Amino acid sequence: MTARGDELLSGILAEEQKIRQEISALEKEQSVWVTALGVELEERLAREENELEEECARSLNTAELEARKEADALRTAADAYRERIARLTAEELEQVIVRYLGRLRPEQGHDRQDEQT
Repeated sequence: MTARGDELLSGILAEEQKIRQEISALEKEQSVWVTALGVELEERLAREENELEEECARSLNTAELEARKEADALRTAADAYRERIARLTAEELEQVIVRYLGRLRPEQGHDRQDEQT
């Protein structure tokens, strides 16, 4: 090889080395970016998970409060009904029972459940 050839080869090798360094630097940048993106996504996921857990807890609390209100209302109505029945005389109670049983009695003579209509 000639001096000119050696010089040219040396220049090519130097450029190749520079390109390899640039590629290595880009790979490091990419690695840092991917890592940062992963951390950001994990943080976002954790925030969203916390928000969903809080929302779920609020919804559960609201549902529990509504259920307690409804249970209290039913308990109040049942207590009032029990008090009204307790104040009935024997005759009045008998009339209520007869009326109630009348509602249970099959209509128009259809007293057998196994018969087809």
